[in-house]
Amino acid sequence: QQLRVIGRTPLKSSFASWSAKNSVVTIKDAGWNEPMGAQRRDVLHHLGLRVLEVQRQLKPREVASTLWALGSLNVVVGRNKLVDVLTRRLLEVGPDFSPLQLASTLWALARIHGRSSHDAGLLQMLSFRVLVKAPFFNAQEIANSLWAFAKMEA
Repeated sequence: QQLRVIGRTPLKSSFASWSAKNSVVTIKDAGWNEPMGAQRRDVLHHLGLRVLEVQRQLKPREVASTLWALGSLNVVVGRNKLVDVLTRRLLEVGPDFSPLQLASTLWALARIHGRSSHDAGLLQMLSFRVLVKAPFFNAQEIANSLWAFAKMEA
């Protein structure tokens, strides 16, 4: 089975979970930071559908990296199935996050959600993980986490 995306390279059904994460990161690195146009929405929609299919296979690093890329792309929550799938998976794999993955995820969620309402269970789990992992945070991870909490609380 193949999905045609913007008339170019097909996404095959064998597309691995790490490929979905790498595709979103590549889109971010390609400079797709302009307001979301139809082409970008189409690509993210198809990646979201694929992530939905492989969500149980996503490891902590893949979840954190994909959310970070979406945060960098200024994706708006509520209109993107990819964000919804990843935040659900985050509840399952978040306890296994490294300090970097945790700080990156907090930063991404603050960018994606801003001051909008957050899932209380998700924030509670992430806050607890910060308490557990804080002794291992470096200066950048501390700064990113504090910024994220400040943005989400403001």
